[in-house]
Parts: sequence; structure tokens; C-alpha cells
Amino acid sequence: MSQSRHCGNSPMEEALCESRFQPDDEWEDTVQPEGQVRLAARLHAAFEEEPFEAGMDHAADAIIEEALRSAADTRIFEWLWALCLDPVYSGISASVLCCLGRQAHPIPMAWGTELVRSALNMEDAEIRDAAVQAAEFWGGQDIRHGLKAHREPLPWLGKYIQGVVEDLEEA
Repeated sequence: MSQSRHCGNSPMEEALCESRFQPDDEWEDTVQPEGQVRLAARLHAAFEEEPFEAGMDHAADAIIEEALRSAADTRIFEWLWALCLDPVYSGISASVLCCLGRQAHPIPMAWGTELVRSALNMEDAEIRDAAVQAAEFWGGQDIRHGLKAHREPLPWLGKYIQGVVEDLEEA
């Protein structure tokens, strides 16, 4: 099991996490910030050029790392949230979530836990699988509790979740 890549929650991170980074109900009807559009376009292009493969480096890893490191816009976590949970582009959403999960740059613990919980509630199995992969990388007792509470309808994914829960109990 890899080391947890969460960081302690500073007051700023706590404030960010309290908003839960969920887009407004009218998300589709709003004008998206230029930075968000650029980030989404870069990630979509990277995945169109080369599909994501678990265990393999991908150009999207560097794009996400750059976005997290620069954090020129404090809404970066809001943008990543929207990209990870976009049911219209579920394959890309799952790929973004997998790449985000394996980032060395620390993310707010509460935000990552809530992202995993929300992704597990998505209809798309590929996004739910990506959530479990991210949870496996991030670790932590809150994520373990979230995985344990989830009722997965697909047997293969349920077995994977159970294995991750067991690994996190040993950590």
C-alpha cells in the first residue's frame, strides 16, 4: 500500500472542503472560467491522443501536476471535481480521477474523501472503479469507512472494494 498522499487540512483547505466543490445545479448553463476550459481541453486532448492505461505514465499526469502546483486559481479543486464527475465524458472523467489519485502533490484530505464518496455514487462503473483506484493510492481511515459503507452492485468491483478496505485496515 502506498503512503497517503493527503495533507493535513489547513484552515484554507477546510474552508475549501466545506464547499464540497460540487458544481451548481446550473453548471451546464454557466460560463466556465477560462482556466477551467483550458485545463479541460488539455486533458481531453491528452486522452484522445493516448488512452489511459493503469500503471503507465500518461501526459495527463503532468498536466494535472502542473495545475496542482501552480494553483494560480484557487478554484482548481472545483475544476478537477467537475472533470472527475462529468457523466457526459465518463471515460475521460475516470481517467482524470485515476491520474489525480496517483499524484505526488498532496491534496486536501476531506476533499479527496468526498470526491471518492461522490464518484462511488455515480451511475458509471468506470468512474466508480477509478474512485476505488484513487482511494487505494490515497488511503486513510475516512476513505476506508466510505468504501466500507458503499454498496456496490457489480460483483467484480465489490470484490475490489473489499480488497482495498482490507488493505487499508492493515495500514
